[in-house]
Amino acid sequence: MDFSKNVLHAVGDNDKRENNENVTLGECDKIKLRMHVSSEEEAYNLYNGYALKKGFSIQKGVRRMVNGVIRQREYLCSEEGFKETGCCARIRFDVKNDIWSVSHFNDAHNHEFASPDERCNLRSRRKVLSIHWSIISTMVSSGIKATKSYSYLSKEVGGANNVGFTKRDVHNYLRTTRKEMIEARDGQNQAMTNAIKVVFSKSRHRLCLWHISKNARQHLAGLYSSQDFYARFNKCFNWCMTVIEFKSTWREMIEKHNLQNHAWLNRLYQIREKWCPAFSVDFFSAKMNVFHQIMKTSMPLIQVIQFYEIKATQMRQDEIDDD
Repeated sequence: MDFSKNVLHAVGDNDKRENNENVTLGECDKIKLRMHVSSEEEAYNLYNGYALKKGFSIQKGVRRMVNGVIRQREYLCSEEGFKETGCCARIRFDVKNDIWSVSHFNDAHNHEFASPDERCNLRSRRKVLSIHWSIISTMVSSGIKATKSYSYLSKEVGGANNVGFTKRDVHNYLRTTRKEMIEARDGQNQAMTNAIKVVFSKSRHRLCLWHISKNARQHLAGLYSSQDFYARFNKCFNWCMTVIEFKSTWREMIEKHNLQNHAWLNRLYQIREKWCPAFSVDFFSAKMNVFHQIMKTSMPLIQVIQFYEIKATQMRQDEIDDD
């Protein structure tokens, strides 16, 4: 390997050749002693920006605290922790009066740098920029696949090297975002449940079976191909008229298909009283779930009214028959 380009440049506290110099982030092609920035984020970005231009990635090192206040911070070449290389390149900042000053800089690397085409894959560069994420998020929410969204963004910014992250980063980011949205929605659902108990104290909070069924196709896609599973699952939703029958059917379904650790089904079972008919046979329901039949259509308003009248007549007749 040719390391001739990786010239040693190490400076420390005893080297007074440079004067204090405030750096403008994004315009620094080389680092000098006593350059200073105003925050830990700016310190990281200074070294990371320099590293990415040269072709290496960085990681956070030692942070020294005094009385709970940070006084010194190091950032290291990401190859530092590998036995094969053990690179000693690093930068150290001293912190005083909220000013982060470069007090030590070792630019001696014992490994090759990434080529310009490889730099987009450097770990410390792989960061979803807010403006880029906004573009991808908008496209994905509009139904465009993440891969096509990434390809579009790459073309707009002049190539994948200028995006700042990889396709895998996009998928990971979307997965994390969906999880956060689910957790936030769960919190909102709990708040709604609490409010219903107070405002509509004589009502019974029920969940929409149509929406649960729609979510089930996403969470149970691999299980729907099993006729036995589908029959038992469908029975739990529509045909169990007693609590004992429901619990027995559910237990058999879980045990036969080894679903004891299925997170979504476990959450669904915890709120069974809000969707299973066995828990509401003694309570009047308008059975509004029948109207979801028209939610996927572009039916004109007049036809919606006609559909409503037909269904309302059927529901009234069903009530008479039940009596």
